[in-house]
Amino acid sequence: MAICNYSLVAEISTVFLNLMAMFKKDDYETLKAISQVIFFVLFTLLRILMWPFLIYVVMCNMVYCWPEADLAAKSVMLVTFVQYFALYLL
Repeated sequence: MAICNYSLVAEISTVFLNLMAMFKKDDYETLKAISQVIFFVLFTLLRILMWPFLIYVVMCNMVYCWPEADLAAKSVMLVTFVQYFALYLL
């Protein structure tokens, strides 16, 4: 499965976080509120709910590829799993 693609989809919410930071003036209160709602929905769906599935995909990838992998590939798999799990705990 495409682990990197799933990871990058989670970054879509960052666009609306940046938009909220840009709209500091009172003239853009409506756009700021809309960006805040969209950011909350996307962050919840893409980061909070999708991240356990992404950890599961990384774990399945490790289980299936572990016997044929060399030492370098095994170390990269372990580092990847630890990073995803640590990011989920944040």
